[in-house]
Amino acid sequence: MDWVKNSFSPLALSVVVLLGLIGFGTWYFQQNELDEQSKQIAELNRQVGSSQADEAQQSYTLMSQKGVTVEVYKPLRGSKVTNPVEVVGKVPGNWSFEADFPVELKDATGKVLVESPAGLLSDWMTEELVLFTVNLKYVDAASGEGLLILHKDNPSGLPENDDRVTIPIVF
Repeated sequence: MDWVKNSFSPLALSVVVLLGLIGFGTWYFQQNELDEQSKQIAELNRQVGSSQADEAQQSYTLMSQKGVTVEVYKPLRGSKVTNPVEVVGKVPGNWSFEADFPVELKDATGKVLVESPAGLLSDWMTEELVLFTVNLKYVDAASGEGLLILHKDNPSGLPENDDRVTIPIVF
């Protein structure tokens, strides 16, 4: 027992206890942060879920050039849009690269008014449909008919990897 008495001086014991308390405090703080983040994520999922339920009543399914199913909630096909154009729908996760894919808005002459990435709201590494959203704000005035084009992201640039859906809209 003499080795115990000689090995653990009051100072060493205090340091060990202090380090233990710091470790416990750090763990406790991180747990509280994780719990808070989990609550925030659950609330966002609840909001998206109820929003999806409302929007599903007014959604439609499109087939891409290659026969891939895409769902669109906003804007509805042929509907009148205002600036900025809110686009909401579902695409296969593998249509994106690192959780986004390009969206274009064109006027009646084919001029691109805006191109912006749409962001997927959950796992993009899947073939399942994943909710996405983007707000397209354009500068040039537009009137008449136009097109909203959702492009499969194609970082390779190879034509055989291209795919898209086109949605007619009215300005």
